[in-house]
Amino acid sequence: MQGANVLLRTLRAYLPGEVGIDDSEMVALSRLRSSMRILHRGEHLVVQGRRHDGIFILTQGFALRYRGLADGRRQVLDIALPGDTLGCPSCFLGAALNTVTALTRAAVAFVASADLNAAMVALPQLSLALVRSATSEAARLSEHLIDVGRRNARERVAHFLLEFSVRLAAAGIGTADAFSLPITQVQLADVVGLSIPHTNRVLRRLREEGLLELAGSRVEIKNRRALAALACFDDAYLLPARRASRVICIPVSGCETGHPRLTASAISRNFSGVAPGTTASVSR
Repeated sequence: MQGANVLLRTLRAYLPGEVGIDDSEMVALSRLRSSMRILHRGEHLVVQGRRHDGIFILTQGFALRYRGLADGRRQVLDIALPGDTLGCPSCFLGAALNTVTALTRAAVAFVASADLNAAMVALPQLSLALVRSATSEAARLSEHLIDVGRRNARERVAHFLLEFSVRLAAAGIGTADAFSLPITQVQLADVVGLSIPHTNRVLRRLREEGLLELAGSRVEIKNRRALAALACFDDAYLLPARRASRVICIPVSGCETGHPRLTASAISRNFSGVAPGTTASVSR
């Protein structure tokens, strides 16, 4: 039942509210076999170029997804949170496209491709949930491409912190305005594609502007409206985070190149579903 419980949580997170799971479908899920694995910080889960005949679902901790180059350079793609699915490309393309490494002590559930295929035949909702999960990941990758291609340094850092805060709150880790990052500032620079000194200067400026506070690994967003205006942040691409925690966002129509405008009609506030009283931070 362990695999069933993990996939059931994935289903509930990514399925539309009107799509349910009946008793017979739960029986099909209960037959699903999976194995749990504990990862230590820095341990590889998926290795670029290798075949992994199945998928991993992160149940605890955080992981880093990145693509490595032959000369040792790398491009960070994403930070995986509990509930994220890892290793899907290997199932379809024959080999992993990127590497996944544990940022913290982590736990994953592994489901073999054959078992997953059988479950998707018996449970079409699972296919829908996995498609929505993949769509959410693709949307985040699209935003990160814009980060490294078009956003300036302040916009990149602001956008990353806002996106990560929404995802953490949706996962029940921290709140939309106070949370901990599982990465150091050196790793943060790697994530946003900036040099370490430049990243430090950006963080210092955001603090001086009263937009956020940093204490160790703790991040507190002090002025979410202004930070969202700076980054032209719109959380519409985040699923299932949008349903769990709708936070302040600025639609593209509310921004002008180089001069973001903040209008009352462009801002929505609703922190329903956010666990109160939890916090997070950035190591410096």
